[in-house]
Amino acid sequence: PGQVVLLENVRFNVGEKKDADALAQRYAALCDVFVMDAFGTAHRAQASTHG
Repeated sequence: PGQVVLLENVRFNVGEKKDADALAQRYAALCDVFVMDAFGTAHRAQASTHG
């Protein structure tokens, strides 16, 4: 079957708040599908939401 990746609070990762492209690329390499469950932060330009 498939696999699931669960990331703990990513806002504490170095580069998250600076919208670091390298961090966004590392996030993207983890999976094919992303589920954003933090609607209240979706408008922020951070690595996990914008990159």
